[in-house]
Amino acid sequence: QTLQHFYLTQPEDFMYTSQSGTLNVDGMDDAKTFLEVQQAMTTVNMDENEKWMIFQTLAAILHIGNVTFAGNTTPPQLSEGAEYYVQVAAYLLGVDPEALYKSITHKKITMGGRRGSVVEVPQNADQAGQIRDALAKELFSRTFDHIISRVNQVMYPKNYARGQTIGILDIYGFEIFKKNSFEQFCINYVNERLQQIFIELTIKGEQREYHQEQLPWRDVPFFDNKVVVELIEGSNPPGIMRVLDDTCKSLHAMDSRAADDGFLDKIQGTKIGSHPHLLVQGRGMFTIKHYAGDVRYTVDGFCFKNMDNLYESLEACMSVSQVALISHLWQPKEKQGRSPTTSGTKIRTSCAQLVQQLMQCAPHYIRCIKPNETKSPMQMEEKRVLHQIKYLGIGQNIKVKKAGYSFRAHYETFWQMFYMLHPKYDQLQGKPQQVIQQLCTYLSKKHPTDVPMSEWAFGTTKIFVSQPQTIFFLEELREQALDPKGYAEKVRAYEQADKEAEKLEAKMKKPKKKGKGCVIC
Repeated sequence: QTLQHFYLTQPEDFMYTSQSGTLNVDGMDDAKTFLEVQQAMTTVNMDENEKWMIFQTLAAILHIGNVTFAGNTTPPQLSEGAEYYVQVAAYLLGVDPEALYKSITHKKITMGGRRGSVVEVPQNADQAGQIRDALAKELFSRTFDHIISRVNQVMYPKNYARGQTIGILDIYGFEIFKKNSFEQFCINYVNERLQQIFIELTIKGEQREYHQEQLPWRDVPFFDNKVVVELIEGSNPPGIMRVLDDTCKSLHAMDSRAADDGFLDKIQGTKIGSHPHLLVQGRGMFTIKHYAGDVRYTVDGFCFKNMDNLYESLEACMSVSQVALISHLWQPKEKQGRSPTTSGTKIRTSCAQLVQQLMQCAPHYIRCIKPNETKSPMQMEEKRVLHQIKYLGIGQNIKVKKAGYSFRAHYETFWQMFYMLHPKYDQLQGKPQQVIQQLCTYLSKKHPTDVPMSEWAFGTTKIFVSQPQTIFFLEELREQALDPKGYAEKVRAYEQADKEAEKLEAKMKKPKKKGKGCVIC
């Protein structure tokens, strides 16, 4: 009944859902998943009307994808049967069908600054198809952002204060397929930037801290992927993204194939054409030597995918929608310029904001290793695992950690943590570093086996401890000093649990008799 209301049939009938050729996934129950999605929407306080409008918007996107064009006229004619999808999409979006068709086949731009005239430029079939896809992507993106906003409203407490949160960033991962296009290029660029942060905050940052604290240290060599990031986003010389943006400025004068060829020619004609991490090949391809390996990209569609084509005509059409959700998502915004920005610019800006936010945090990393291609348990392909360890920089990070120190703290902080371990702590005098040295010398003399003097390193502002076991031992001593009774009870409970475990282990090892005189060991 829901499908009928939205004029939906089968996945193979819609361009956006049939291109992969995979319509069913083993082990997945679509009906069950749909019910779970609806339950989740209820959990975040969405009422039935809001749910319905979201599903209605998604259905409209599918119908938009079936709006195709034919012929060489400008503006183009609709293909046979495409008129039906224009009518249905317009109905679901709550807009006039003629206005929807015109907003896709004409781009409205402002000429001559703030007081300039508005010009409607008719598009050919190729360009209209790109504007159609831009509308579909923007509808999906804004709907997705709306759902995230609703989730955040439920999750954030009323007294939420920024800077007092624990955030989880799930990095999608590097993509290398048989055919890599603009989407993989953008995803891999973001991964390069995040890898750059990992290097900055772990390998490079830790070694820099040792030098700043004037500790004896020999740098561990590592590959700094900054050179790859500059190749992609650099401004002087212009990186690949900026060359692509420059090419997109002349899209109105050429078709997609000519634009992509022009983009590749521009790369070869600039300084980055001879970059050691870039190889421009014939047949519309170029290869980037990423930190994760070489990736060959096919430039087919690069330019039009980069130019999102979200012109004023689309904004104007959607903003007057009779569907409350659509009109809310397309609230008129202050004009930022004569034409829409590029996808590459948006990604660079978004990535820069993410990097800025991450640099203000104290990050902790969980590196996930893909053991095999089949996602099978208990199967590890050694070559694949070693490759990932190498390109993720885990080997260099381990070397730095192994040769460095597991714990560091400012002298004042360390004193607040462990001052009570010295019997005459109130009599110690001197500068913070001198006081901490006296404390550490006492601990090493009293516990030479657990806390040898070799464990300590004294910087200009911080104390460094080599092994984590040392800190565990000191924390145990602190607990014993601050709460003797509680510590004694904890030890007794541990000893009792240890005895029970030994009895259980002995019972399990005891031979059992089976049958007449047969002993099963």
